[in-house]
Amino acid sequence: MAPTVNPLTLSWRAPAEAKVGEVFELSLMLNSLTTLRGAPVTLAYNKAMVEVVGVEEGDYFRQGGQKTHFTHQTDAAAGRVQAGVLRETLQGTPGQGSVLTLKLKALAPGVAEFHLASFDGVVVGVAPVASPRLAPHKLQVKAP
Repeated sequence: MAPTVNPLTLSWRAPAEAKVGEVFELSLMLNSLTTLRGAPVTLAYNKAMVEVVGVEEGDYFRQGGQKTHFTHQTDAAAGRVQAGVLRETLQGTPGQGSVLTLKLKALAPGVAEFHLASFDGVVVGVAPVASPRLAPHKLQVKAP
């Protein structure tokens, strides 16, 4: 029996550690065999450990020079970031790249965790593609 190929994989691109006061980036990376047109995403983080100072659209959905619509909202009190990206064209794209990048400031020493709460890949004409499980990213925040 041939092994099953997962058409969608997600991963984190981020440092393993940061110092209190330091600004760093955490990106949600996507590798998809499926032609995705967009995705709503929710990320959760420990608000006592890090502060979100910016949210930027990644390059995945802009492949081929396509225009996109990108929105985001940070709920600092809840420790959540919600974002959505959608290509203007009805055509999706397979490939690899970043979905979004968070710019974060380390606030306190300890282990900060980042969780993917939801990711639903938008495919034209079919039900959304639910995300595979993604282990949390753990970042060691060290005293300055």
